[in-house]
Amino acid sequence: KDASGRVHEVVVVHTNVTDRDRAEEELRRARREWEEIFQAIGHPTLILDSEHNVIAANRAAAEAVGKSADELRGTKCYELFHDSDKHADGCPLEKMRLSGHYETIEIEMEALNGTFLVSCTPVLDDQGSLIGEWHTHVDAVKMFTVGAGGDSHAVLDKRGNLTVGPARVLPLVMSDSTPAPSQWLGPALLSKCVAAVADVTAEEAKHDDVLAFLVENGPTTPQVLKDHFNMAEITLLSHLSELVQLQLIVETGFTPTDALHVLGRLELGNRSAAVEGAEKLAAELGVAPDELCKRVLGCVEEKIEDAILDHILKIETGKTMSGFFPGYRRSGILDIHFKTRLPIVGIGAAARYLLPSVAERLGTQVVFPDHFEVGNALGAALMAAPKK
Repeated sequence: KDASGRVHEVVVVHTNVTDRDRAEEELRRARREWEEIFQAIGHPTLILDSEHNVIAANRAAAEAVGKSADELRGTKCYELFHDSDKHADGCPLEKMRLSGHYETIEIEMEALNGTFLVSCTPVLDDQGSLIGEWHTHVDAVKMFTVGAGGDSHAVLDKRGNLTVGPARVLPLVMSDSTPAPSQWLGPALLSKCVAAVADVTAEEAKHDDVLAFLVENGPTTPQVLKDHFNMAEITLLSHLSELVQLQLIVETGFTPTDALHVLGRLELGNRSAAVEGAEKLAAELGVAPDELCKRVLGCVEEKIEDAILDHILKIETGKTMSGFFPGYRRSGILDIHFKTRLPIVGIGAAARYLLPSVAERLGTQVVFPDHFEVGNALGAALMAAPKK
């Protein structure tokens, strides 16, 4: 402008904002992609801050607890999944705050009526520093235990009915301190031999009459203990279960592992003990030892099959076959069979011998990963190993 205020020149400045617009569009696109991936995760997934507050929740998490994502935002994770006012013992988020890295734990989710494998992963900045937001997800591997495996206890009741599991015992082939099965094995309370563990002393056992008896007299059956102490059967068996959990006694009996040894399908231990046990129980039933062993394996295979069916039907229909029609196999009118489109993945030493027949029953295949025989033991060892 001149002195009178008239405009003589105009300076025009052009700023190229193409790169800025492109960068902003890239950010918006990345945000949309992240949101789509986050929502597409089929497992309940949350983003939490370090105080357990929900910052974001995907659809699976909202559906799991019956609330919208907006309703979840700002609530405590332990309020949602544990119906509690404090975090659970062993909380992976608390463990991760101390370790600074990925943590996982199998934990009961009271609000979801089940046990889940929960993992927790820290969100880090470019320098690896924690930035206060924590990504926690429930892996949706719903965990449950079925009393059916190589060490499931095969028992004849007083009426001669054969059951396998859910109790577990040391297989006859694995015991080197149990008397010969011909000396004690039979139906009901004669179905197992109970022994104090080797390092329990008389001084340590003196406060428990049953344990003291076992230390002084050696291995024996629950029937002998019941008669000696004049105890009710249910009281005795409950007490023996407590002693097993305390790792003060060991119970030995006939199992599917023993049946596999008798049939020549497995060679891991003392086959002669398994054969002797099979002969004793087979005589009670009036069948050949091989027939007894096939029945034992059939029982455990049916139990595994039922567990798989119940789990799938619970997911698909909210009901279980064992609850709706537990005797469907024995129906004189209906012939019911199921097939699954999913393969079975076998882990554990007995898996190769028990799961192929289960897969055949369900019209599917069984897959055995590398080192499946020691998968359970390896997992337990890794979980027990100290973090570095």
